[in-house]
Amino acid sequence: MYTGDLVRCRSIDGDTYGDVGVVLEYKKWEKIATVHLQRSNSKKRIAARDIELLKRAPHNVERLKQEAAEKTQATILEDLAKSQL
Repeated sequence: MYTGDLVRCRSIDGDTYGDVGVVLEYKKWEKIATVHLQRSNSKKRIAARDIELLKRAPHNVERLKQEAAEKTQATILEDLAKSQL
């Protein structure tokens, strides 16, 4: 998740996804996103497990494509090996 992505947030009861919003900030180490909710027009901090990505922002799609093109197969395998340690 990145700033600008469109997301759907799980409701309080935890069974259904309801409110739609835009990610304002995502802290990867905390796994918490600050989301501007459309229905209530409020800003809330929500755990990443309670958020579903609906659509990437166009600038994030381009950035991810560039990052993927820069990585070679060797660096991908090195990163994978490091993450498994």
